[in-house]
Amino acid sequence: MIQFRLYRDDEIERMKDHEELVYIPEAKAIHMTARAVLCQMKTRTVWVPRSQIDGRSGVRNTGDSGVLIITKWWWKKRNSE
Repeated sequence: MIQFRLYRDDEIERMKDHEELVYIPEAKAIHMTARAVLCQMKTRTVWVPRSQIDGRSGVRNTGDSGVLIITKWWWKKRNSE
């Protein structure tokens, strides 16, 4: 029998701490949907899935600017395409 477990928000944050993160300075959120945030980073603009943005990131909602903190595996995958 397969069992599913629901995690509390604080448990999810602790799990994310174990992942490697990428810190992108001087980012700005231009637009946001339910699933992604359109971020401007110096000369490029990228849609970042909200699930890949760390809870401590200063850029999470439209109009936010500062340091964008995202998962390293997603950033690598995005840049390899």
